[in-house]
Amino acid sequence: MSGAACKVYVALLCMADHRTGEVRLTVRELAVQAGMSAAYVAQALRELEQPLPGRTEGYVVWHRGSNRFTDSVVQVTRYRPPA
Repeated sequence: MSGAACKVYVALLCMADHRTGEVRLTVRELAVQAGMSAAYVAQALRELEQPLPGRTEGYVVWHRGSNRFTDSVVQVTRYRPPA
């Protein structure tokens, strides 16, 4: 995982709903939170989407809207809710 992807993943974990792991935000909003450009955030999300070894999904599922920079829902899939 690249440094940019790690930084985006930590920002997502901080903003995720603690029950579902879902984050509703735009790539631009995430870019502001992570302190990165929207292009780097989009690249990091694509990296985080790649399937992990032995799994069918990556660290996140990025549901793109009609415009990936303004309509996005990101779900953290490796998230484990508190017991």
